[in-house]
Amino acid sequence: MKRRFDLNTWPRKAHFEYFSKFEEPYYGVCVRIDCTVAYAIAKRRGYSFFLYYLYQSIVAANMVQPFRLRIEGEDVFLYDTIDAGSTVARDDGTFGFGYFTYCEDIEQFMAEGLREIERVRATTGLERRNLQNVIRYSPVPWLVFTSLSHPRRFSAGDSCPWITFGKMTEVEGRRSMPMSVHVHHALVDGADIGKYVETFQQLMNTE
Repeated sequence: MKRRFDLNTWPRKAHFEYFSKFEEPYYGVCVRIDCTVAYAIAKRRGYSFFLYYLYQSIVAANMVQPFRLRIEGEDVFLYDTIDAGSTVARDDGTFGFGYFTYCEDIEQFMAEGLREIERVRATTGLERRNLQNVIRYSPVPWLVFTSLSHPRRFSAGDSCPWITFGKMTEVEGRRSMPMSVHVHHALVDGADIGKYVETFQQLMNTE
C-alpha cells in the first residue's frame, strides 16, 4: 500500500524541486559496518549470513521514512513497507535478480529467502520486475571497496535507493564489511543516510 505524499506541507519541498531537476540526482557514501555480533548470531542460529544482514538492512530501511519515498510521475508516494531486490549469484558465474518480501518475522523471512535464492539459481538470464517499493541490493563479496558507482539508465526515472555490501574481513577479532548507500537527493538527505546507517548498525549489534 502507498499514499500520495503532500509536497505542500513537506519542509523539504524546495529541496525536492531543486534536486529533482538534476540530470544525475543520485549521490552515495561508503561506510564500514561492524558485523562481529551479527555474524556470530547468524552462525549460531544456522542462518545464511547474507540473508541475515539483508533482513536487518531492510528492517532499518523501513524504519527511516525517506527510504520509503518514491517519485512516480509528477508525484511522490510513501509506501507502507518496502522490500528487497538483490542480485543472486549462480554456479555458472552469472547472476539473477531475487525479490525478498519484508516481514517482521525473521524465521519467515529466512525460509522464504532461501526458497527465492534457490529459485533464482535454477533460472537463466535476467528476470527484472518493474517494482518501486524495493531497495536494490548488490552483494560484492570479493571486494573490500572504498568507493563505488552504479550503471544508470537515466530514462528509467528511478528513485529507489541502491545498497551494496562488500567483502567481510576480520582484524583483531572484529569482523566488518564495506557498505555503499546511493540515494536520490530529491528524497533523501545526508542526515537520513546517517540515521539509516546508525539504525542498521544498532540492529546488527543486537542479540
